[in-house]
Amino acid sequence: MLFRSTPSMYNCILYYTNSSQTGSNDLPNNLLNYRNLGGHLITAVFTWNIRPTTWNYLNLTNFVGTVNQTFNNTNINVLISHPIFSGVSSAITNNTSYYVDDIVSTQSGSTTLANFSSNNRPFLAIRTVTTSGNTSNLISINTWPGGISSYTNMRRLFTNAALWSVGLI
Repeated sequence: MLFRSTPSMYNCILYYTNSSQTGSNDLPNNLLNYRNLGGHLITAVFTWNIRPTTWNYLNLTNFVGTVNQTFNNTNINVLISHPIFSGVSSAITNNTSYYVDDIVSTQSGSTTLANFSSNNRPFLAIRTVTTSGNTSNLISINTWPGGISSYTNMRRLFTNAALWSVGLI
């Protein structure tokens, strides 16, 4: 299995889904073990709503929501200045509508850094978790990362998120 090794082999993992997850709980259990060992995790749509019903995703992401895939122009309001937004325009997808989850909220203990300008729903949230002396950074981004190949701002945002999670910015 991919996650039977130590977090040092993988500085940061980006996990997202675009369809319902099926099968065993090996993936969420291994992601949680990775996090508990100090691994850093970036989650994106639709992790918090399209998952096996037995997943305990609350320990892996900053958002909670129901299935409501929609399109949003992904213009954002940055609420708290943070290195993740360095060099990133508020027009994440250059004013093009893109996949988001419209019914999502930030979990207790997480900090919303940006929301959508159209409806104030959370766009990006962070949380630092310490388990048995191991510290992990969790970043959740409410958009589909497939756009990193097309949108410079989205690519920069996900890159910055990964760099911040491991302490490089």
